[in-house]
Order: sequence, then structure tokens, then C-alpha cells
Amino acid sequence: MISLRLISPRLISPRRLAIPLALVLVGATTTVASADVQESPKVVASCDQKVEPGHFTCFAQRRADLGFRTRSAGAPTGYGPVDLQAAYKLPSASAGQGQRVYIVDAYDDPTAEADLAEYRKQFGLPACTTENGCFQKLNQDGQSSPVPAPSRGWSGEISLDLDMVSAVCPHCGITLIEANSASDDLLAAVKTADRLGAKFVSLSWGGPESADLAELDRTYFNPRGVVYAASTGDSDYDAGVSYPASSAATTAIGGTTLTKDDSGRGWTETVWNSFPGDGTGSGCSSVMTKPTWQSVIPAAVCPKRAVADVSAVADPATGVAVYQTTGGAGWAVYGGTSAAAPIVAAIYALAGDPDPASRPASYPYGVTGNLNDVVQGNNGECTPAPLCTARAGWDGPTGLGTPNGTRAVTSPTTGNRIAVDAPAQQFSAVGDVVVLRARATDSGRRPVRFTATDLPTGLRLDATSGIIYGRPTQPGTHSVTVTATDSTKARGNTVISWVVSTRKGARGVVNGDFEAGTGGWTQTADVIRTDGQYSHGGLGYAWLGGTGTTHTDSLSQRVSVPSFGRPGLRFALRIASDDTSAANHDALQLTVDGHPVRTFTAAQSRSSYVDQVVDLSPYRGRTVTLAWTSTEDDTTPTTFLLDDIAI
Repeated sequence: MISLRLISPRLISPRRLAIPLALVLVGATTTVASADVQESPKVVASCDQKVEPGHFTCFAQRRADLGFRTRSAGAPTGYGPVDLQAAYKLPSASAGQGQRVYIVDAYDDPTAEADLAEYRKQFGLPACTTENGCFQKLNQDGQSSPVPAPSRGWSGEISLDLDMVSAVCPHCGITLIEANSASDDLLAAVKTADRLGAKFVSLSWGGPESADLAELDRTYFNPRGVVYAASTGDSDYDAGVSYPASSAATTAIGGTTLTKDDSGRGWTETVWNSFPGDGTGSGCSSVMTKPTWQSVIPAAVCPKRAVADVSAVADPATGVAVYQTTGGAGWAVYGGTSAAAPIVAAIYALAGDPDPASRPASYPYGVTGNLNDVVQGNNGECTPAPLCTARAGWDGPTGLGTPNGTRAVTSPTTGNRIAVDAPAQQFSAVGDVVVLRARATDSGRRPVRFTATDLPTGLRLDATSGIIYGRPTQPGTHSVTVTATDSTKARGNTVISWVVSTRKGARGVVNGDFEAGTGGWTQTADVIRTDGQYSHGGLGYAWLGGTGTTHTDSLSQRVSVPSFGRPGLRFALRIASDDTSAANHDALQLTVDGHPVRTFTAAQSRSSYVDQVVDLSPYRGRTVTLAWTSTEDDTTPTTFLLDDIAI
């Protein structure tokens, strides 16, 4: 159980030989509340804000007073896509096609894709799945496996980031890169995003500045042609400047309180500052050199890199709707500058490709008239005042203001644009001959060179032609990124979900023996396993149920039924339960296109697998969805094990 406690002190937490940055202890086990007469909503931070040297924290805050709501409780609370698109006058319905936003976070969210699907379904957004090539989840090395250890806290951050990119740019693809830990592994993941050809990267985390930041910038960030939207932090001005928001390569994103009103815009914004120690970060770096585009900020205000550049909604009191099941239980309201960073990253994506030779953080400074200038509020007391107090023009808490359309984040110069085309899905069996061509279109008509990551073992890519060829030698599920780059450093990419089955596992279904992991299947969390402990043969199998609680698991795949003969579905099933009486209502139901065709119960419990055969003749020549769904009550657990599925 998570324990919640009210806190108010600040602790200094240096990084490396660090220049200290004070951070408020508002971890995943802490709740923050105002001591003022007008009490702010209670919030809980997703991540522990006590940052050890060499580590970072996320900046997501959840409304603890609202808790979680299930779908049956009605429409979600908090701003949704329509609100955000209206507040910032975004062309979300017509822009963003072909763009991909990269989200870099720490640890694994095992239900990220399923939660994202629920959010997008609720708000009528187009599906974004692994199957259709829109969603991609990678580890910090750019591979689809192994994924890091899961984290309940960081899963809240991940859900927030995915939902905000979806809300702002529903036609954008999304790649989630999960670092092994909240350390410099996050920076390694940032570098991987660049290697994959990222043009828009959201960074909703940070830590104290240290003396080696210039070296970190050179090692991990691409200084030109890539948008890095970095949160400024949630602990007000007094906490100090956060890195990577203070990087010369990033656009530092501050936070506002966003409220509907009867003005011409229909909305008003002020500096987010719930109470001392809980509000948007800002300040003047003591390490990073001032970039040339910040010459608008007098040296007397800040002689070095100033934070923020622009801002967006971050106040949990006027927060956004988020769907989360790992570490959560449905719909919640979130805030923090972690909400603002993915919002702005996605707005950059709506605006189009950055020029490969440009510095995207500079764009807003050339067109300040295309921003909503925030002129009210502060996030502390300071001298000089602009570092913590809103005013006309640039100020620390909100930068130059919030987006008013996309003009302020549009590249003032035009570079080449490259589009890469390849199938979103590819299915092969071990030993099959593979010849697949990725094609690139360069607006400047320049030749390109191709690279690829996470190719199945045994396959190669020809860098000139884009042809992937060879024979896969091992079963597995891969998320392949094919990137094309021309001589101007313009680049584009595409994603292929590639499943290599064993010969045995490729009989009428994809990966029917689960030796390739999850590839080809849609599942609830942790149904497919590859530890070999309870398999019918090999290592892979599916485990449904077995919890002893009121619970539902599912496993499904879309398949083509042969149009000739008498097609049948075959699979091995083992049922294990200590209660085989009629009082045990646990069951496994097999459906074809939603129509029940077979039900198995705890009364059929056996110590070994039993082969099952189902006649599919009524479905000859059709493409149908096969689904196995287990249901359990809160009495004796019943486990249903599946393996070796074939047609």
C-alpha cells in the first residue's frame, strides 16, 4: 500500500560534483497540500523528487483528491484533446501526418499500449497501435526487448506523455523509449532517439545542474535539427535550474494555469504556482552559456542560459485527463511541467520538419507575436524579478508565452523532407527467404543512405537500395526502424513490426507456439510468457487467469481461414484448479468474431495438456478474430494454459 504524508521541507541534492539544486520531496509516496487559506488540490508526484547524484526525476503530478475513475463513472475529468486544441488554436485535425514524436522515460510501463488505446478510444482519436505501425516501444538501445523493470510511478509519467502527444497530434506516430533507470541511462535513450532519426523528442524529467553539462550536451544531444522539449521542473524558482531544460540543445518548457473564460481567446493563463515549493521551475543557469537567440534577455537579468523558453498548461488544478492502469486504476487528472513538455513537442510536430541545420529552440524568439504572452503571476521571489515574475515579453516562469497556433515553432528556413515507406507489419518463419524494400522520397531529390535497427537475426539491409534481405535464423518479435538520411542531414524513418515464427508456429497463425514472444498477438498484460516453466514444448506459452481474484484475461489474433477442405483450429490446453466443483465458476471462452464456440471450466482440470480441435468450416475463406477470454471470481484460482495454436 502507498502511504501518503504531507511535507513541506526542501533538501539539497547535488548531482556528481554538483552545483546544488534544491528539490521538494514530493515522491510517489508523498502528497502535497497548501497551507494557505485557499487550499490547493492535493497532488501526488509520480516520481520521488529526492534526486541522488547522477539521477533524474519525472515531473508528473496527479490529483490525489480526485483519485481514479473507471469508465462506468462517466466522462473523464480534466482537459481533453478538444480543450487543448482550442486553447492553443492547433490544426490537429489536418496536420501531423507522417511525423513521429519520441518520448523518453525511465522503466517499463507494461500497459502503455493498452492504456493509450483506451484514451484514444474515449476521445474519438484514430487508433495508434503496434499493428498499424503508429505505436512503437523500445528499450534504451533501440531494441524491442528486453524491456526494463516496470515502475508504478514512472508508468504515470508515461501515460501522461503518451496521452498528451495523442491529444495534440492525433495523426503523429509515437515511439516510447524506456531507459533502464532514472540515471544517465535516460541520456543514453536520448542519444538512441537521435540515432533512430528522431526530429521531435519529449523529455518530462530533470535533475540538478552539474559542472559537466557541456560535456553531456556534446555526448548525448544533437545540437541541430532536432526538437528536444524539456520540462523545467515543478518546485518553483527557489529549487534552481533543472537539466536538461538548461541544455543549449533543448527548448525549456515552463508551466501555466489554464482557465476557460469569456475573453476573445476563450482562455486565460497565469504562472503556475500552487503554493511555495509547488509550481513551474525557472531561473538562470550557472553553467550553460547563453545561446545567441536569447540576446533579448539582458545580461543583467541572466548572463547565461535562461529558463524557460515557452510554456503550456501544467497546473494540476486545471489539469489534463489521463488513462493509467499500471500504478493506477483508470482515469485521473494530471499536471506538472511533465504535461507541458509533450504538448509542446507535439505542437512542433504539427508545424512540420525542423531545418536540419537549424536550432529549434530559437524559433519562438523570431516570432514572439505568435505566442500568448503570459503577464500575471510568479513562482517565487527573486532579484532580478523577471526570472520569477511574469511580465510582457520574456520571463522565467513562462518564457515568451504559450503557443498560439504553430507559427512560433515553425522552422523559418526550409530543409529537405524525407518520407520512408515500408509495410507496417511483416511476418516470417525461421528459414524463409526475405526480400523487402524500403523506399524513400527526398523533397530535394537527393540520394539517401539507409540504416536499420532491431532487424531479425539473419537479415541485412543494403544501405544504398533500402533492400532488407536474408533468412531469419531465430524466432522473435522485433520493432525495426528504417531511417533514410541525405547529404544535408535531412532524415525520415518508418517502423516495421516484424514477427519471426518457428516453422511449427507458423501454421495458419502467426507465432502460434509463442516462441517469438508477444509478436502477432493482442493480449492483456503478461499473458504470454517465455520462461518455459509450463509450456507444452519449447519456451513460449500463454497463461490466462490464475489470480484468485475477480479478473479477466484475453488473448486474440486476426487470422485467415482457408477457403477449401475442412479447416480446423487446433491448440493444446491445460486447466489447473484445486476446486473442480460446480461452485467454481471460473471459465475460458473461445470466440470467433465475438461468437462463442467453446467454453472450458475448472471441472476440466488436468495435470497435463489436452489437444483441442474446433471446426472452422463455417468460416471458410473469411478473415476472423480468434479470442480466448478467461473470467475468474475471488475464490479458488483457476489457471488456463495455451500453447501450439495452429489452423
